[in-house]
Amino acid sequence: MNFDLVLERLSAQGILPPAQAKALQEIISGKIFSLYAELRALLYLGIILLLTGVGLLINEYFAQLGHIVVIGSLTLASTGAIVYCFSRAKPYSNQEVGSPA
Repeated sequence: MNFDLVLERLSAQGILPPAQAKALQEIISGKIFSLYAELRALLYLGIILLLTGVGLLINEYFAQLGHIVVIGSLTLASTGAIVYCFSRAKPYSNQEVGSPA
């Protein structure tokens, strides 16, 4: 299927506005492309590397740090994450709630 012909036909019929047809044409031709997958993969890679480093650090110095420090720091980090999420959350509603962005 030739997308150029389909876009031209939809534009000629008035179904597709010219600005949107031009934008779709640029996407199909490859002039515009999304970096969403690449950026998401880099984000996941960074998180994995960070957690690996923290895990290796704890593994290396676990005997010197002691159980209380390790468990306390993990508890503090978890509590901080939960407090952050609840402080940013919108209140409960039975109606439709808008996007948090």
